[in-house]
Amino acid sequence: MLGSEQLDIFNRPDPMAWLSEGDDPDGLRYYQRDAYEAILKAWKDHRSVLAVMATGLGKTVLFAALAKHYKGNVLVLAHRDELVGQAHKKIEEMTGEIVGIEQGDFYCHSERIVVASVDTIKQKRRLERLGPERFQLIICDEAQHYVANTYIRPLEYFADAKVLGVTATADRGDRKAMGRTFDHVAYRRDIMDGIESGYLVPIVGRRVEIDSIDLTQVKTVAGDLAKGALDIAMLEAVEGIVRETIRLEPDRTGIAFFPGVRSAELAAQRFNAIRPGSACMI
Repeated sequence: MLGSEQLDIFNRPDPMAWLSEGDDPDGLRYYQRDAYEAILKAWKDHRSVLAVMATGLGKTVLFAALAKHYKGNVLVLAHRDELVGQAHKKIEEMTGEIVGIEQGDFYCHSERIVVASVDTIKQKRRLERLGPERFQLIICDEAQHYVANTYIRPLEYFADAKVLGVTATADRGDRKAMGRTFDHVAYRRDIMDGIESGYLVPIVGRRVEIDSIDLTQVKTVAGDLAKGALDIAMLEAVEGIVRETIRLEPDRTGIAFFPGVRSAELAAQRFNAIRPGSACMI
């Protein structure tokens, strides 16, 4: 168990006193405050903890608040370009600090908070440039990926840093235990909690069989279906998806998510071929 002097990691005499106040100084929702408090408590007994929150419940806002108040240097890890950019923007917005980026041709300098691409920072030369004492807290966005050896390399290198993983999907498709990386689940709020509290839209599920979908040849990478191969496999299914969508919901507007650019482009083309001007691809 850590000594009390090691727990004084936030910039307030009592880091949890503000959690009971009516107006949150960081604009956190009540359950984000609960998660904040739970994470802080869990760090007393564990080095690496996990917060599981359904998509749309504000994981980025939560870890941006933690980064803001942490006394030491903070490293935020993300595995996609858009997640690096999203975290960087939100943290600068919430902290008012200049946040460094470690990605490709971008190098951080003396910034207290750094957002990094895992693929970049896992390189030996990038780690050695920073040094093992550089960070005291590591935040892993999309934490379900951090069972692969390459993903955990930064966590092992900055061995004295506390670790927080945030994810919406703690149950991996390949059944690899996240307990290999994270010692304790500090907080969990699932999609039904979000719906019941009014923060997420209720879902009405409908199962539709599309015979042309065949994913048997699509391999998995770090627990997820390989994006490139999945995009190609979905091309065969686009026609059936488009026609069933129009048949079932002919008058509604909405968003159709596809795994890659090629399948999304083809879907938009087919929607427009059947109903001109009805779709665009983003």
